[in-house]
Amino acid sequence: MAHLTQLWNDKLKNIRQQGRLNINEHDIEKRYRVAWDDPNFGQGEKVHEEHYATHPEALDYAIGIGLKYDLRKRNGKFHQVDPEQSRFKSGFSELPDISAIPAVWPTIVCYGHMPQSVEEDEVIRYCIKHNITDRPEWTLPVKERLEQKIHNAPERRTKAGPL
Repeated sequence: MAHLTQLWNDKLKNIRQQGRLNINEHDIEKRYRVAWDDPNFGQGEKVHEEHYATHPEALDYAIGIGLKYDLRKRNGKFHQVDPEQSRFKSGFSELPDISAIPAVWPTIVCYGHMPQSVEEDEVIRYCIKHNITDRPEWTLPVKERLEQKIHNAPERRTKAGPL
């Protein structure tokens, strides 16, 4: 009886000798895939998927989607702050503030590689490139979001005019 590793080595050897790999040419041409769940539906109910030939194109699409939709939601609600979860009902955990939930970005998957996440530096470059000066609150890093919330607090406002 042959060992499983020997069987696989024989199969790979045969494929190499024949010079053929079962790779779809469409996957080679458009090898970067960006998929994301629509936040107005449940997880996995409505998944959008786009394919791109280059990484910058896929990155631009992923950042554009993250700026347009708040992907932290499911069915239009934040599942992280659902008071019906057992950890909140039992009192084991406090209900977190919505502003403490980090931003969610679509991931970019290259054919045959691990998924790549969107970095904050790339988002900043995208905003400069497309002249976006006012980012949606949910796309900011948590620290900047909390600083903005404190800065815009009603207690800090004065009744004095601009002079």
